[in-house]
Amino acid sequence: MRGWESQAAGTTAIVLLSGHWSVRGMQDDARDPLKLFDRAGLKTLLFKSSNLQSWDTSLLVFLSTLRQRAHERGVVFGATALPEAAKRLLDLLSSEDVRPLLKVACPGVLATVGEAVIGGCSSCISITGFIGETVLCSGAAMAGRASMRGRDLMSCMRDAGLGALPIVAIVNFLVGGILAFVGAVQLRRFGADIYVANLVGVAMVREMAALMTAIVMAGRTGGAYAAEIASMQGAGEIDALHVIGIPIGDYLVLPRVLALTAMMPLLYLYACAIGISFE
Repeated sequence: MRGWESQAAGTTAIVLLSGHWSVRGMQDDARDPLKLFDRAGLKTLLFKSSNLQSWDTSLLVFLSTLRQRAHERGVVFGATALPEAAKRLLDLLSSEDVRPLLKVACPGVLATVGEAVIGGCSSCISITGFIGETVLCSGAAMAGRASMRGRDLMSCMRDAGLGALPIVAIVNFLVGGILAFVGAVQLRRFGADIYVANLVGVAMVREMAALMTAIVMAGRTGGAYAAEIASMQGAGEIDALHVIGIPIGDYLVLPRVLALTAMMPLLYLYACAIGISFE
């Protein structure tokens, strides 16, 4: 635990530093170090750090706060007994650098609501623009004017179709088994065990197969697409494509959208077949 105590010796105040200083401890410590300057006749502020074990930036914030107030009050700030690393860093740290750490102004209700509304509107505009661009690219592809490579489309179809078969099979097989088990337990009470097959078939074909397949594809394939494009953005590849003049919609978006559009019905039929296998 971090700790500091003050001792008075005439016109001098001595601050005893001890323990482990961390940012978490700074947040938990409710004492105001500026109250040291309330003592009448204070002329010198000294430190003792013999019991100081470890420290991070929280110690620099503490010392910079005291140094700033000492400068305002005309009190001599004696940093001789501080650790050498702390003194060097304290010399580099100006009073303006520590002000945001000392007091963070909480935004008002109107500011919070305004930021939320502006952020939501910006997101809606971005999503609408992306959907419109995708529709235009799809229309150009249908008319044969898209610059999409067939190799990219086949690669995306393989990843979204064949690569997703195992996880789609596992999820829908388990869902079908759960429906069959629960339905058999409940319908046995009424002597209607024969309708378990109908229950599983209707539930899987009308609801569960499509829903579970969509969730799996959104998490697996959609997440993989987002991670790939984000890594390209971070590496500057998207900007490079813009500079070269390659349309991003045709090169990155359109093959993935068409692959998902083509593979989802087939994966749905595959999920139905796996889910109703308990019949």
